[in-house]
Amino acid sequence: MASLFADATFWVGLGLLVFLGVVAYMGAFKAFAAMLDARAAAIKAELESLRKSAYVDVTWVDQSGARVSQVRRYPLGSRIELLRTPVTVDQRK
Repeated sequence: MASLFADATFWVGLGLLVFLGVVAYMGAFKAFAAMLDARAAAIKAELESLRKSAYVDVTWVDQSGARVSQVRRYPLGSRIELLRTPVTVDQRK
């Protein structure tokens, strides 16, 4: 038992446990969790605003060689059906 109290590693470990106990008693972990919750809510709000403004820019070349471009707003994750939507033709090559 005397060797346990003489070992510096034991005292460092004991000090760490006491420190963490005091920090937990003071409520620092709750404040940290609240900070993370607020950050998660801000990220969720930003993602929702980006989702509302998401758009798809589709460009391809048709059979005559004309460059066809289409910019449309679609909900994120929806199927995009290009053949059923009107397109604009850009003659630049």
